[in-house]
Amino acid sequence: MVRVSEAPAAEFFADVSRAAAEVGRLWAVIESGGESALSGGGGGGAAKAVSDPTAGKACAMLAAVEAARERLPAAEALVGEGLAVIAGVKGRLGQAYGAVLELRYVDGLTWEDVASEMGAARATCFRWHGVALDYVDSVGLDRARQGAAP
Repeated sequence: MVRVSEAPAAEFFADVSRAAAEVGRLWAVIESGGESALSGGGGGGAAKAVSDPTAGKACAMLAAVEAARERLPAAEALVGEGLAVIAGVKGRLGQAYGAVLELRYVDGLTWEDVASEMGAARATCFRWHGVALDYVDSVGLDRARQGAAP
């Protein structure tokens, strides 16, 4: 990942999208007590070899939860940065421009679902998306967060 203040908008929001998906996976591991990591849900860590299979599973589950708790703050912080930039976009350009970014990158919706949620044609959503990214690139992430004028 690139430093937040230096990232072009498209790259920044791709990182936000990956972080949002990771937050969901990490919370699934934590909420399942590590069970989801053992069943392929990710977020786990290596457990020590234990001769008792039940104890081995319990150790692996605890290690998965611990690993998820360690990684969660960074992922949540990046999603928070994305939401702050999106709020600035909404303030400067209007609700639709920021909503398209949020639905696509934070909520992880497909373009078809974004269009449906927005009640607009896909082409219109693509246009809003392009204008929003161009705005962020023109003012930079820090100024976009503030809703600064281009």
